Amino acid sequence: MQFFLNKNIAQITILLFFLVTVTACKNPLDGFILGFKEPINKSTLRVQFSLPENGQLPQDLDFRIVGQDADKIVTNLNSKNFKISKEGLIVLAVEPLIIPSVSAPIKFTLVAESKAYTKIIKDFIFKNDGNYSLYFPFVKREAPGVINATQQQFDPKRSTSIQIASFNKQENISISVAENTLFYNSDNNSKTDLFDIVVNHYSSANSKSYLPAGGVATNPVDVNDKPLAEPFDFLQTAALFSLEMSTDKDEVIKKFSKPLKLTIEIAGNIINPQSNVNIASNDKIGVFSYDTDIGLWKEEGETYIKKNEQTGKFEIKFEIPHVTYWIAGWKRNICRTGPSFISKSLVKDLDIVYYAQLVNVVDNKLIRDYYISANDGATFNVSFIPKVAEKVKFRVFDYNNFYGGNLKTPIVESPEIPLCGVSKTTIDLSKITIPKYVELDVKLVCPQGQTLNEAGLPSEMKIQFSEPDKNVWRDIGVLTRANSKLKTYKMQVGQKFDLRASTDGGVSWPYVQKNYLIDKQNWSFRITMKDYCK
Repeated sequence: MQFFLNKNIAQITILLFFLVTVTACKNPLDGFILGFKEPINKSTLRVQFSLPENGQLPQDLDFRIVGQDADKIVTNLNSKNFKISKEGLIVLAVEPLIIPSVSAPIKFTLVAESKAYTKIIKDFIFKNDGNYSLYFPFVKREAPGVINATQQQFDPKRSTSIQIASFNKQENISISVAENTLFYNSDNNSKTDLFDIVVNHYSSANSKSYLPAGGVATNPVDVNDKPLAEPFDFLQTAALFSLEMSTDKDEVIKKFSKPLKLTIEIAGNIINPQSNVNIASNDKIGVFSYDTDIGLWKEEGETYIKKNEQTGKFEIKFEIPHVTYWIAGWKRNICRTGPSFISKSLVKDLDIVYYAQLVNVVDNKLIRDYYISANDGATFNVSFIPKVAEKVKFRVFDYNNFYGGNLKTPIVESPEIPLCGVSKTTIDLSKITIPKYVELDVKLVCPQGQTLNEAGLPSEMKIQFSEPDKNVWRDIGVLTRANSKLKTYKMQVGQKFDLRASTDGGVSWPYVQKNYLIDKQNWSFRITMKDYCK
């Protein structure tokens, strides 16, 4: 890749040399050439893995696609080369000639394993041609911190208990399995294999900070699956852990014929929000579950905190009928619907957002803060908010998520409005500072004597930028065959940036420009691409 700068135009000349060998088993440039295939854009699953602390994928990572319809799954470049990018991304897709439906779903399981990290396994079903995303962290086994992640094998023919020692044996978990318990997979078939069990146990004193889905139950149900009247969040939690089970043949276990019996130890310095003092024996506490597959919160019942006279520790006991996240805590009902705010401004195409606060009118205490769009006519809705005030005000600051600004004084403050219930308020943001935009114009050119093969061009080209050498990439936008221009407020004239482009949805980034100076508001790339010429 060579870059030539002239007085007016930044010309990026991209020289692509393809090695074609008919008899070769594998093209040594296969990964690079694949980057120019037209990506599949229907029935896709974007899988993002968070990288470990060293910023690299585990060297021994084993990623595989298994299950009923695994043979019908490809990458978004229609390949069976299931390679995760160095940034932890892979995009899966259903083969282009297959159209999933409710009557003919496509079912498969993805698995990622490494010796230092707990097993990642997930069932997925395509029932339409929609596009979806999944995110998975690599969780290190038994590492110090607020989470104790353990993985062990369990053979129900030989054992009836699972023991987990957490946090220097200060908060242990004991799970009892009744004899002749059946373990059911997602197809409701019972399994009697050797099981992999993964438990992510969160320190009881810090558990509230790690609740799934932010700890907000938007459409919860009771133990009989009937909808609850109001959504809720948590005033306090005393226990949080997730339980995952799978067979040694990579089949996910979902439920049991007999509930597992759990005993979990908790710290004694947890405040009971109902008494406002430290927990005590016989304090009542709620039990809840959260199903990550369908995003469902369930109020499972109540139990009591007890002090074990032998160990001197507080513990909670309850039954587990299915595999999921489990929480013991005290809920509070919240407002389903709050006020709406409509921006009135001088612009309609801002791709940056501005800091705002919702405050109590009585004491000006912050209830929640947000980043909102300042585009004219943009609507911001407050929802699922704790009932901590009768009346509130909404403040917007001249502070955006890219350049910062003034966080001391708001530029606009709404009148007093009710916290709960439907209301609409217009917010005048005409005084907000609007930075200069930068416009990118991409011009595709061919060598002399050739013409552009427009039909062969990629349908989309994703563009990102980063501060030089920081490798923290942010989206600018997507170029298409019909639109070769992008306008953004995220980049400042006079600053240098690293730029990159992808034609396969962000899996690979073959076009990179380092330390590029944005020296004017309107700038162009002339891209000479021989392989798209004829």
